[in-house]
Amino acid sequence: MEWYAAEIEDDNFEMILADSEEDAIKQYFELGDEHDLFNLIELDADYNEVRTIL
Repeated sequence: MEWYAAEIEDDNFEMILADSEEDAIKQYFELGDEHDLFNLIELDADYNEVRTIL
């Protein structure tokens, strides 16, 4: 399981715990029903940004 951060409106984030990058992307788009989405960011074990996926 890996942590991802979905950047949403008003400079806020939703944390996503996913088995794979594909699962994280799916969960990210599901958040789009409730929030305006900006980025999906992969995080390391210390919650530091690794890379921007979307």
